[in-house]
Amino acid sequence: MRIFSEYILKMSLAFLLVTIGTNITFSQTKNFGFPKTENYFRLSQNNDNLVWVQDSVYYYINNSGNLILYARTKVTQRDNTGNPLSYVYQMWSENTEKWINSQFYNLYYNTSGYQTRELVRNWKNESETWEYYKNSLFSYDNYGNLIQNIFQDWNTSVSEWENNYKETFSYNAGALLATYTLYVWDFENNTWLNKEKYTNTYDASGNKTEYITQTWERETQNWANKYREVYTYNINNLLISQTNQNWDTISSSWVNAKKLLFSYDSNSNITEIINQNWDLQQNVWVNTFRDLYEYDNRGNILVYTGQDWDNNKWTDVHRIIYTYDTNGNKLSITKQFWDSVSKTWINSYKYIYTYDSLNHLISAIFNLWNNNSGYWYTSYKNNFFWSEYDPNKPEELPDNIIIYPNPADNKIKITGKNTNICDIKMYSVSGKEIKNIFFGEEDIKEANISNLSGGIYLLKIKTANDSTVIKKFIKIK
Repeated sequence: MRIFSEYILKMSLAFLLVTIGTNITFSQTKNFGFPKTENYFRLSQNNDNLVWVQDSVYYYINNSGNLILYARTKVTQRDNTGNPLSYVYQMWSENTEKWINSQFYNLYYNTSGYQTRELVRNWKNESETWEYYKNSLFSYDNYGNLIQNIFQDWNTSVSEWENNYKETFSYNAGALLATYTLYVWDFENNTWLNKEKYTNTYDASGNKTEYITQTWERETQNWANKYREVYTYNINNLLISQTNQNWDTISSSWVNAKKLLFSYDSNSNITEIINQNWDLQQNVWVNTFRDLYEYDNRGNILVYTGQDWDNNKWTDVHRIIYTYDTNGNKLSITKQFWDSVSKTWINSYKYIYTYDSLNHLISAIFNLWNNNSGYWYTSYKNNFFWSEYDPNKPEELPDNIIIYPNPADNKIKITGKNTNICDIKMYSVSGKEIKNIFFGEEDIKEANISNLSGGIYLLKIKTANDSTVIKKFIKIK
């Protein structure tokens, strides 16, 4: 169960935030649907200088055609700069209508705001306590560059942290990553052993010109070449070629394997990437695949098309279509495959994103296409919740306030376990007050929403310590 929960958590965290940036790089082309998570639980500031914080994510999965609440990740404490100090991952129990603890994360920072530690604990149902699970330690140089990561596992037998693996980083004079080295812990000799090493070199403009991977050979006690990439650029410092090579131990030389050729439009957006393989018999590059990109006038990618090289011509294989709203927020990502028989595009999957009036991401839905019935069905969904945040009162971030079910059609239930709730008001997303909800003395209060139109609504919840939290819920049409 622990391994499955960790897998779901990792997949969910990979689905948290939509990448808003407009510049597409090659590394991004292989990760269309799962947004980056560097700004996990990030702060957002609107034009009124009100700071909002993304404080929780709720995960839903398809169960026999119904979308049911499955789990959540929720920040439980922040420091006065907005950094999350702790967050919890919990599973929802339909039977008991309660959250079941799964994992708890504590985050630590230095005076410069860089994270120095991540402590993970697992919940033990038998003892109803948190047990140490994993520990990560991060170190930085005087310039804020990450120079070391140490990852440890908790040994319950001896009640001690045991080293697992370590990563070290070095930088050149321009603060560009020069080397990355991976080590594994030798339990027998209580020492770190070399495992892998990656080396980057750059030109005078800071463009990466070479990337080499090496593995450690215990017999020779030396680094052995395995793989490298060689990059070339045009006069505008745009990447125009990447040559991938493997190390040949017999000839002690690099042997060509693959090449990528890049083309750009007048706005420096990548328009084409041609993939080629090296033909060892004829010593020539042979086309295999190409990526084509189309953009709008903002530089947002509209269509990505992948094509195979077949008999001296390019043939469609798959494509991805993107849509955006007027604010540049990504609304959908649709993957399709080319059917050479019917000469049509066949749907495969679709991501759908929705936002509130402040451009906060509030839902991310993953749909799959049913070829037999010819319609989309939802596989899983994430809801994102934001609250007003007062950096002067980080300890007053309300916890254990739950609204369920969400989305809902007729009624919602609101519980404030361990949190004294004084008042609840319901608003439309435009800020119009709809009704007061008297909480009373009950642990769980129901609110009738059957007369509301479908859409997104806000609950402004005031607690006994005079703090206020904004929660969102969705009324099903």
